Amino acid sequence: MNKPKSLIGTGFLLLPLLFLFAYGCSKGGSASSSSSQNTCGNAGTSAVLGTGNSITLSGSIRYEDKAYDNNGFTGATIFKPVRFATVEVVRCSDSQVLSSGASTDSDGGYSLVFTNTGTASVYLGVIAETGNAGIKNNTTDNAIYSVKSGTIDDSKGSAFTTNIDITVSSGAGGAFNILDILTDGILYLKVLVVTNPPLLTAFWQTNSCDGTYFDSSDNSIHLLGGCSGDTDEYDDDIILHEFGHFAAASFSRDDSPGGDHTLGDNTQDIRLAWSEGWAHFFSSAVRGVPSQTDTILNTASSFEIEGPSLFGSRINLDASSIYSTNEVSVATVLWDIFDNTNEAFDTLSLGVSPIWDVLTNYLTTATSVSFENFWDGWFVRGHGFQTEMINISSDRKMELLSDGFESDDSPNPVRKITVGATEHHTLYPAGDKDIVAFDVVLGLSYTIETLSLSNGADTNIEILDSNRTTVIASNDNSSGITYPLNCFICPPNDATTLSSKVQITPSISETLFVRVSRSASAPNSSGTYGSYDLRITSP
Repeated sequence: MNKPKSLIGTGFLLLPLLFLFAYGCSKGGSASSSSSQNTCGNAGTSAVLGTGNSITLSGSIRYEDKAYDNNGFTGATIFKPVRFATVEVVRCSDSQVLSSGASTDSDGGYSLVFTNTGTASVYLGVIAETGNAGIKNNTTDNAIYSVKSGTIDDSKGSAFTTNIDITVSSGAGGAFNILDILTDGILYLKVLVVTNPPLLTAFWQTNSCDGTYFDSSDNSIHLLGGCSGDTDEYDDDIILHEFGHFAAASFSRDDSPGGDHTLGDNTQDIRLAWSEGWAHFFSSAVRGVPSQTDTILNTASSFEIEGPSLFGSRINLDASSIYSTNEVSVATVLWDIFDNTNEAFDTLSLGVSPIWDVLTNYLTTATSVSFENFWDGWFVRGHGFQTEMINISSDRKMELLSDGFESDDSPNPVRKITVGATEHHTLYPAGDKDIVAFDVVLGLSYTIETLSLSNGADTNIEILDSNRTTVIASNDNSSGITYPLNCFICPPNDATTLSSKVQITPSISETLFVRVSRSASAPNSSGTYGSYDLRITSP
């Protein structure tokens, strides 16, 4: 189960959700309607139509949406069409469905033709489901959300018009907003894929404490219902973020371990950073807006991915959104590849197609999927623009390039590091080794270490004798802790946890060599590549 947390730290993964209003004819009902509001069992129930009489019921269905901006809900609402939702005519006396297979169109309109051979009292039911998604409550019955019209006495004619407005106050508006936003995601996907997306189910209900997350085990999205004062049923950005997880799980690969994460953390599990960064990007791409907003009571948590910033300047998000181990950094690079708003370092405006190509034709066979895999796949798939890609990623301090000391994969006694100095290196491309000569003096002690690790680096140090082959000392992890490859509790990708340190006291004065490479026991939470500083000191 993949259960990454939301942009503010709550459980975050998307499932389709259903809201149930019990079917049955009653006066008033849960939504306003232009049809007659007779109560089942009273007016019209004794009239019986002859077999074969054809009746048409048509009209439009809308739901009330809540407007919000970067600061939260504005207080304004707007009615939007309920698109592609299932509609049916139901007979009051026995709950018999008299029509089947019908749905609203892109404008919320519908037209049903049915024949009623029983008591002449029916109602229109609108169900929060489409061919690709449905919205359920997350109680034990997992019932799908629906609303109904008032009673229609179909003995009074052969054509009726019934319009339904599903309001916020009815309690069902949130479910139909979730359905509408999932529909946006599905329509976006259908432009990119040949096959239809699999069925997606969303779960939500008022006051639910279930959290917001996507569960890949059953293609479901769960959304907060207000248990902690936070609700997500009208947070379009959040819903589409979770849909992004669904899209990756359905058509690509997502190896995120889930767990807690925050926007400013650039020491994340590299797989988690990719998963969350992709979902942030996907949400923005569908909406065409490079920001993410999560409404919380009377305020909101919002951030930009076009030049990372946090609204309200509560933190300097631009400074912390760096490295391939930060979710906002990943989202920003993807957005810069995609968008038409360019900066000096960003000259690409390529849209979503090449990004989607890498996801669906390269990442599907990768392991421990991260931004590094996306980077490799970009060039394997022939999308090019190497200079432009380096410029964009380097703006977020992703160093996916060879350092200035290459080629140094072989010992070179001429290229030396001065004791007391620090050099910056990258482990790129895969299998890269950085070998540097240094002079030692008999009787002095020396400390050779890697520092300032970033971008998921996990280093291993070996000291080679003057013969350039014999390893006289080595260290994989300066802390002495060995993390399993498939770690359950993985180490942070910070500046020191996966660093290496060796101390030696030479018996003769000579030239030795330090060889730095990626650790053979690097946990899959770290990267294949990475950056580090090499320093040699002597007291």
